[in-house]
Amino acid sequence: MNNRLDKEEIQLSLLRLLENNPELTQRGKLTFNFLKKKIREYDDLKEEIKTLKESLID
Repeated sequence: MNNRLDKEEIQLSLLRLLENNPELTQRGKLTFNFLKKKIREYDDLKEEIKTLKESLID
């Protein structure tokens, strides 16, 4: 599955969770921001690994 789609699905799931459970707002917002940061870090590392692999092939 596409990484972009995975991120959008995660974001949509979190937003639905927050909508259905208003008491989770602050904790859900912190969790959402944490996951967003980790997804960005994961994507950056994946790109770096791809670049390193390509440099080994060349």
